[in-house]
Amino acid sequence: MGERRTVKIVMVGDGAVGKTALCSTFVNNQFPQDYIPTVFDNFSRLETVDGEQVTMSIWDTAGQEEYDRLRPMSYPDTNILIICFAIDSKSSFVNIAQRWIPEIKHFCPDVPFLIVATKSDLRQSQSTIDKLRKEGKALITEEEIKSHCKKLKAAGYIECSALENQNVGDLFYEAVRKTKPKSHKDKKKKGGLFGIFKKK
Repeated sequence: MGERRTVKIVMVGDGAVGKTALCSTFVNNQFPQDYIPTVFDNFSRLETVDGEQVTMSIWDTAGQEEYDRLRPMSYPDTNILIICFAIDSKSSFVNIAQRWIPEIKHFCPDVPFLIVATKSDLRQSQSTIDKLRKEGKALITEEEIKSHCKKLKAAGYIECSALENQNVGDLFYEAVRKTKPKSHKDKKKKGGLFGIFKKK
C-alpha cells in the first residue's frame, strides 16, 4: 500500500468574506456563529476522493492588511490555493485581481488556484438585495464572476454557502482533484473550465 498523499490547501481572501466559516463547516460540520478574525488556523481531515485516501491540510489565513507580513509563512509547499470573496462585497471581488493574484503569483507562482464566491445563500435574500439597492449596489452576478475567472486563468470557480452547507464539500474535493497530475486521456476529455461545478 502506497503512502497516503497530503494535499496542502491554503485559503486566502479579504477579511470577513467567510473563509473560516467554510473551513469550520467542512471539517466540523458546524457553522460558526460569531465572527472572530483569524490570524492563522490549520484544519486536517482524512477523505477519500475518487477512490484515493487523502489527508487534506487546510490553512486558513488572515485577510486583513495588518497580517500581510505574516501570511507568506503559510505559503511554502502549497498544493492549491482557494481565493475567496463574498458575493455582497464588491471590494472583495475587485481585490482578487488587485491584491490576491499578485500576492500568490509572487509566493506561489506555479500553484493552481480556485476562485470561490461565498455567501451564495444571499442570492435568495430579498432583504439583502433591497439593502444593497438602496446603497446603489448589487450582488455580484455569476456572469461577472465567470468572466473575471477566465481572464485570471483560474483552475475553476464555485459558489458556496457555509450557512446552508451548499457546495462546501464539493469545493474541497475539487481542490484535491486539481492537484492530481493529468494523464493524456484526462487532457483529451477535459471539459469547460466551469463545467466541473454544479449548483444545488
